[in-house]
Amino acid sequence: MKPLSTFVALLLLVSHVCSAEKIYPAFNIPPDSTLTLDSAGKIPGYVHFSGQATIRARFTVLYQSKDYKRISGLVLEPDSRSIGILPYLTASEMDEVPDKIVVTITERAAKLLLESEVAGGPNGGYDSAVHGNAVFVIDNFAAGFECDQAYFIARVVAVEQVVLETKVSEVREAGPC
Repeated sequence: MKPLSTFVALLLLVSHVCSAEKIYPAFNIPPDSTLTLDSAGKIPGYVHFSGQATIRARFTVLYQSKDYKRISGLVLEPDSRSIGILPYLTASEMDEVPDKIVVTITERAAKLLLESEVAGGPNGGYDSAVHGNAVFVIDNFAAGFECDQAYFIARVVAVEQVVLETKVSEVREAGPC
């Protein structure tokens, strides 16, 4: 009976140690990155990074309605140099680079990005998205998988050099699925 109780105790110990360990997707941090691994990640299944990064990106501000009163999303598409300084996922056959980043705290970021006359409804409110290019300072960068697709999120801290492009209508909101 003693070997069985020893086995059960060992099994419980191993399961406790394994359950306490955080499971992160495989990732790589480029040598030029200003971001570092943050062991205190807040979203399960994501790897979180601390620090700030300055990136150049094309942006899309998505509106929930055509009256431009409710912003439903902000997506950044970094240029190739910016992609090269951001951590990326290595859990699949090909590296998953952050070619699209969903911005958290969207309302605040959009206010930083768009001047009041634009945020209030360009072109009389006929478009559901506003596009442009800008330089962004981001933090709270995280990467993970949802619905078997790589997903990257960040918070915008500052925006500069904003150039608006032509707006398009009826753009689908970005999301993990």
